[in-house]
Amino acid sequence: MSRHSKTSIYTHLYFHLGPDRATIDAQGIPHRVVLDDWSYTFFERYFDRAQLDEADDAFLDQGGETCLSGYQLYRLQVELQEALLDLSARPDEFKVLFGWRGRERTLETEVHYTLRRDELLEETRQLLDLLQEAIDQQQSVMALSSELYWVAAAPDPQD
Repeated sequence: MSRHSKTSIYTHLYFHLGPDRATIDAQGIPHRVVLDDWSYTFFERYFDRAQLDEADDAFLDQGGETCLSGYQLYRLQVELQEALLDLSARPDEFKVLFGWRGRERTLETEVHYTLRRDELLEETRQLLDLLQEAIDQQQSVMALSSELYWVAAAPDPQD
């Protein structure tokens, strides 16, 4: 009998050109950009700085949904331009702090994930293109979280 390793929760944040979730679902509007947990970890600081409503806990949150329109589109553009500058100074691969193992936050419990600069540059450019298209067409961008799904970790080598 084999034991199973722990599982992890992964989510994605999907960006659509559209006014709301109901319209996107009803019309089958496809997403234009998708960020996984690891990419989101890199972008989170820029999303936080672009947030206009400090009380909105679901702003570009992987567990919520956000409608971006008007000045909010511009604010996010500015922050993503900063992300491009940040990425231009990074090596081809670099690590981001993803979280901690357990409750204690120490250097020894840090969990890092290696990201590829080129992939993040492409995601940033796709987001900037989408934001500009929304501004030009006076539309909204919806950021919708995926359903949470579980991914099993690799089997225990002792099995």
